[in-house]
Amino acid sequence: MADTTFANFILDVFDYKFNDTTQAETFKVRVLDSPSGQRGFADAAEVTLAADVRESLFGLDKRRLSRKELIAFGMKLADALFPPACREMLEHSRPSAQSGFDVLRIQLRLNALELSNIPWEYSYIARPGTLPGQEDMNGFLVLDRSLSLVRFEQLRQAVDKFKPSTGQQLRMVMVTANPDHPPYQKLTQIDNEVANVGKIVDEINAKSGGIIRYELFQNATVDNLVDAFAAPADIFHFAGHGRFKKSPGSSLDDTGGAIVLMGEGDGDIVEFSADRLAALLRRGGDRGVKLAVLGACEVGRRDGVNAWTGVVPALIRAGIPAVVGMQFTIGDANAKEFSRAFYRALAAGETFDDAVALGRQAIFLKSADPNERDWGVPVLYLRAEGEKLLPSTGVGAAQIDSNPPNKTMPDKVTLRTFIAANFNLRKGEFDLLCENLSTKYASKNVKVSMDDIDGSTAQIAALNLINYMDRRGWLPYLVEQVRTDRPDLTL
Repeated sequence: MADTTFANFILDVFDYKFNDTTQAETFKVRVLDSPSGQRGFADAAEVTLAADVRESLFGLDKRRLSRKELIAFGMKLADALFPPACREMLEHSRPSAQSGFDVLRIQLRLNALELSNIPWEYSYIARPGTLPGQEDMNGFLVLDRSLSLVRFEQLRQAVDKFKPSTGQQLRMVMVTANPDHPPYQKLTQIDNEVANVGKIVDEINAKSGGIIRYELFQNATVDNLVDAFAAPADIFHFAGHGRFKKSPGSSLDDTGGAIVLMGEGDGDIVEFSADRLAALLRRGGDRGVKLAVLGACEVGRRDGVNAWTGVVPALIRAGIPAVVGMQFTIGDANAKEFSRAFYRALAAGETFDDAVALGRQAIFLKSADPNERDWGVPVLYLRAEGEKLLPSTGVGAAQIDSNPPNKTMPDKVTLRTFIAANFNLRKGEFDLLCENLSTKYASKNVKVSMDDIDGSTAQIAALNLINYMDRRGWLPYLVEQVRTDRPDLTL
């Protein structure tokens, strides 16, 4: 499996101000670094957040936004996050056949809690040539396979250099706590989340020879939590309530976050602070937790604040390179689709970016609701150099899903050059290639068409096709089909 290559597009968002009289929210944005250059402090653009963005958050939270309204909301977010100069740099930085990388990682550096609480994952920029009123879902940045949007916590410490595990088994600890004690109400989906994650792990292990060692700690107390991490763990998945309290004047790296555990007495609760949790998960070298997933917080937005906002910085400060949090409630079926794609990708040696992207796409592609918004609920916080749990030489995604063709794999650049040179886009040869793939590998659930790929030139279409197939673990099928369709040429 070929490695996905990234280039960073770093957005520095700072100098947040709130006008008590007008209720206006302003801040500054600059491109700290990108493939198309940088902008200094003097070049930062001052933007004003659209007045109705905060009002739309309630409708988004309660699933009351139609697809059209969601797109309009996403446009307002993109207008704030990408003022004209930044948007121009973004367009010039997107991956191309000549760029030398596969995915542009948009890294958000947000310096105010008020900005961290905005769901930037719904940012929308219409594709070139889209007429007003004809916008479709393709403009949402996190649904674009060539982009990744991650949040970077700005802390007073160096970025960790994280190394993937060289072992072939990951220890995953799932912890749940579901108190029914004011101010916390009993969560209705935890049992389903536990069942779904357990089934997904079983499915992965059945096809990979047991790559994940899964341990479940339900109705956890502090003692249970301590016992859970007596041995090193790679993944921490928590399902339950989170709590966040912001003290006056507090900053992003000085916040009051906690997870809520069961108390020792009947009905008691313990608000286990983020700092204590971080101390428990921290270990020397590469023996600590590499990924934390915070899920099932149905009261994740209290008083306009995401409950995980205070927990995430503490975990990343402790050296956990990746944290996934849910910024709104997520439907049970969608949570299952996300988890299946997400954990399968991690076990396959994919990056955290790829795993989250695949999880989002699984929700989007499989939901029958045209107004579905759950694909934007997962948020990836990433602060590390090196972004995998397993090296790519481990169990590949295609190996987990099925038994792909066993031939030497060309690198992506070679494959892209070959396809672009030998398949004529204008004559429909790309369409035929997609049709042949879907027909030949239908039993493997391979489905691909030019509606999924797009591309104004053969080079761009080839790049998009390769990325589409690779992210689903189907790249070996593409290589095999290309060789079948062009038997007189050597690939």
